[in-house]
Amino acid sequence: MGYIFLYQGLYYKGLKAFRHSYLYNKKIENKKSQAYSLCGMAYCYQRVKNESQAAECFEQALNLSKEANDSLLETDILAQIAKHYYKQSEYGKALMYANRALSRVNRINARAVLVIVAKIYDKVGRTDEAVDLYEKVYDLDNVYAKYGASKWLGHYYLRKNDLIRAAYFFDKYETYSDSVRNIIKTKDVARIDAVYNYTEKEKENIRLKYELAENRYIVYIFVFMCISLIFAFFAFISHLKKKRMSERIKYENETKYLKEKYEQSSAFVDENKRKIESLNVRLARVVDCNESLAAELKASREQLENQNRIANMQIANRELSQSKLANSDICRKIRAVLNDNTCERCDKKIPKDYWLMLDAEVNRHYAGFKDRLTELCKISEYEYRLCLLLKIGVRPADISILTNKERNSVSSARKRLYKKAFGKDAEPKMWDEFIQSL
Repeated sequence: MGYIFLYQGLYYKGLKAFRHSYLYNKKIENKKSQAYSLCGMAYCYQRVKNESQAAECFEQALNLSKEANDSLLETDILAQIAKHYYKQSEYGKALMYANRALSRVNRINARAVLVIVAKIYDKVGRTDEAVDLYEKVYDLDNVYAKYGASKWLGHYYLRKNDLIRAAYFFDKYETYSDSVRNIIKTKDVARIDAVYNYTEKEKENIRLKYELAENRYIVYIFVFMCISLIFAFFAFISHLKKKRMSERIKYENETKYLKEKYEQSSAFVDENKRKIESLNVRLARVVDCNESLAAELKASREQLENQNRIANMQIANRELSQSKLANSDICRKIRAVLNDNTCERCDKKIPKDYWLMLDAEVNRHYAGFKDRLTELCKISEYEYRLCLLLKIGVRPADISILTNKERNSVSSARKRLYKKAFGKDAEPKMWDEFIQSL
């Protein structure tokens, strides 16, 4: 949860989640996980410009990694501390931690550590050592490492007048630039087109202004029309950008939802178990002959085991919440309204105070249920009530009775909600599944 908040820019919520994680791991005396939680807190503090607190969290994490005797984690934290002081222009401290990290580096964390240390060496004037490190970074089997290292090395050899090597690295830089661009897609074609068209319009305006100088009235009208067209053009481009951004966000929302749904499923747990078994077989083969690979395999196995523990906890918590909600007082009252045979179908309505109680009960068992929905899309009172009934397991046919709507109206509302949230048409049951996943 802490990392989800961190990546979404909700830094104070991230801090809260990381603190809970730290305290829980402290209770079970898991020093390694405490260190990870403290690093997460440090990243959040860095984003809100609280550098002193970030440094304190990193130092605590470093001490815990030593106590846990985890050299890989200790090296990663040393590199992060060096990077922290580097950004603060405290190069003396940065250099001290960088040297400590460099003395412990291995193939698992080589790229992160070597790049940080190389930047610091370059900044403090130890250029020859920086060159050695950047060449090691370039030799790594990682496109981002080769991309950054080839650029730096190209400029370095250009300054040294070694044109052959400079040309070699600049050529490689161009190659890896293409690869990186294909991955991160940084070109904004609409913006470039807009700037180009704006420039062309301006040239046309100047030309016409001189041609029509003898008739001021016509010139003023023409300029006014051109300006209006330019503003209309930019308004149209802005509209397109917003539309594309909205579509991209909806696509990302669906991708994130499907990923979270899978990572909270028994299928995800079973797949991880198969991966763990495979890792155990490989580990048995290399444990005595390749310590570095064995450490890498153990780290991968531990990560999968942690993922399974989290997934199993989420599955158990969800089942417990479902059971508690189903047996709540408000759910019994709603079932009583639905099963009341003393009144006609059109008279089976849920009182306003029942809706308020249901809203509170659902959000108590599923924290943030309403917030998640309203963050995805605008939602009406009727649509939200429909979602509440779906959450407590009421069938769509019964929802039409309780909300006094036709069945096809309930189906249309569920399809419309999925379209608003994720930007694509889907069967109504897809929205039901999403509601159950929250």
